[in-house]
Amino acid sequence: MMDWTACSAVERSADTLSGAWRFKNTRVPVKALFENLESGATVDQFAIKRIGPKMRIIGPRLNQIAFLLMAGFGLLPAQLFAGPSSFGGNLVHPRAYHTANLLNDGRVLLAGGYLDSSPWVTNTAEFYNPVSNSWTATGNLNVARYFHAAALLPNGKALVAGGQTLGANDIISAELYDPATGVWALTGNMSVPRSYFSALLLPNGKVLVAGGYSNGVFTAVAELYDSVSGTWSTTGSLNQERIRGHLTLLPSGKVLIAGGIGSSGETTATELYDPSTGTWTNTGSLNAPRFDHTQTLLADGRVLVAGGENHGQRIASAEIYDPATGLWTRSGHLKTARASHSASLLPDGSVLVAGGISASITALASLEDYNSVTGRWRLLDGSLHFARYSQTTVTLLDGNLLIAGGGAYAAGNPPAAELIVPRQP
Repeated sequence: MMDWTACSAVERSADTLSGAWRFKNTRVPVKALFENLESGATVDQFAIKRIGPKMRIIGPRLNQIAFLLMAGFGLLPAQLFAGPSSFGGNLVHPRAYHTANLLNDGRVLLAGGYLDSSPWVTNTAEFYNPVSNSWTATGNLNVARYFHAAALLPNGKALVAGGQTLGANDIISAELYDPATGVWALTGNMSVPRSYFSALLLPNGKVLVAGGYSNGVFTAVAELYDSVSGTWSTTGSLNQERIRGHLTLLPSGKVLIAGGIGSSGETTATELYDPSTGTWTNTGSLNAPRFDHTQTLLADGRVLVAGGENHGQRIASAEIYDPATGLWTRSGHLKTARASHSASLLPDGSVLVAGGISASITALASLEDYNSVTGRWRLLDGSLHFARYSQTTVTLLDGNLLIAGGGAYAAGNPPAAELIVPRQP
């Protein structure tokens, strides 16, 4: 039994309370006791007192925000559910195809992206403050961009590079955000303009970018950004040009790129980059070609690839890369085929997958988790409040997951962010 008697009151406005608390769990019985702590007050206050055993997902559906408490068994510290106006918060500019970076002070920076209305491609930026649970506008980028890449530098500044303009022109410029001043400053240009690529901070403090779309062609060019000199230098090129591949830093210090689209279509090719030599070498091939998948480093050093798209179809297959053998092994299937979703490693070693685009080309709200020990996928009973794809998911300093932005087709860009409290090991 999980005892919530000591849980502080939760403020909810009376006009939105009725029917809002719907516990979405069909696998185990749920018994919740709500106590009106301040009857007759302008703002009704409710606390969750007790929730029955073997609870896995609790998903109260509020008007603007969903709160998901992913709990294990046994006694947990009391958790406070705050109201929708403060928990997660509404973005200043709901956006998709943006970047998100966790700053050293715990805030989360969103930059650029695509809006629901003119000017469509935006130069705006904003940050989330977990202390106040709110979003605040900050300085604008010098160049409006989307489909760009970003990385947090050792000096605490955020680097944004490349992307596209509204006219689908690929961008060569890069910018630095200073959290101390809230100002963006142009830094050195890349050697080639590019979009649809990834950026990764290496242990030596440099930022690696590889591949992308450049002036109408797929590029294999890779380069490094030096934050000390503010300049870019080319390094070894990929063996296969590609867009929409992902970069993962392995425990060995090498970098894995997998999947994506090349000049011949979706690819199974994967490569390893060695920062000590500046060269890429081919490694084992994926069992299924894919792009817009997720690529997650597991606690044991293996890499999980899940979902994605292949020849216009969303796929459900998943596979594991083992750096010790250089081989990919199939590892079950997502319960729902999806692409353009997000995936996050949780404290217990499992992986949480959220949202994405479905097989019928609709935005998804569903959640799944992957057990890295058993290799099994499970569709969770809770879901996001807003269906979304191409969102960003950032692990905050307190371990909670912040899901922000994304698209939802006719529904428009979701206006609010959502927080997920992961279960603890």
